[in-house]
Amino acid sequence: MFLEIICSQSRSFTTHNLCATLRLRRCRLKCSIENDRKPCYTAFAGSQSEGKTNVHTTDTMKRIIVGITGASGSIYAVRLLEELSKRKYDIHAVFSRTGTEVMRFECNADQKRFPDVKWHEHDNMFSEIASGCSAAETMIVVPCSVNTLSCIAHGISGNLLQRAAAVTLKERRHLILVPRETPVDSIALESMLTLSKIGVTILPASPGFYHHPKTIDDLIDHVVGKILNIANIPNELCRSWTDPNTI
Repeated sequence: MFLEIICSQSRSFTTHNLCATLRLRRCRLKCSIENDRKPCYTAFAGSQSEGKTNVHTTDTMKRIIVGITGASGSIYAVRLLEELSKRKYDIHAVFSRTGTEVMRFECNADQKRFPDVKWHEHDNMFSEIASGCSAAETMIVVPCSVNTLSCIAHGISGNLLQRAAAVTLKERRHLILVPRETPVDSIALESMLTLSKIGVTILPASPGFYHHPKTIDDLIDHVVGKILNIANIPNELCRSWTDPNTI
């Protein structure tokens, strides 16, 4: 009799715990769904004034991050930023440590040329783009050095550009890398393959000639147009191929 009472109480206790666990799981699931519907906020250091914290919120504006490394080919970044600046986008940009110097050397340009772009320091890990709540739909690294490409492929975040790329990957958003260096060794090829397997677009800065380019600008526009196409941004820089036999 005593054992029957104990067993009965044990079954009652187990059933009670099971119901409580199910209720707790339903509650957590409901909270998770509700939180997913809320806008994402991120406060970052270095933005406080008079005791107030600047808070970045998501909105309906298309947000794009442009990373610029020290590889040769800064003209592609300049042209891309020119095109993006024509649109009502929330554009963020970050140089690698030598990216600024190379752009000045090759293009005689720097951040001042793009006043509508939100620039971030390469060593500022408190920047909003270092957080998953930056909510950038697309990140484009152009030109992308082999060093930066390899760091991204192996999860190394040595600067803000690499960290922003890592965030783009972990948040399952679109990352486009535009390497220009040639020839390419096996290490770089393996890094490209690693990234391609997880959905990263590897878009070498290799212009086509089927559109009969007349100037260097035509070649640059062809590559930038390809980048915009992959980023789902309508443009007239890269014309669609038409069968010449039907013209």
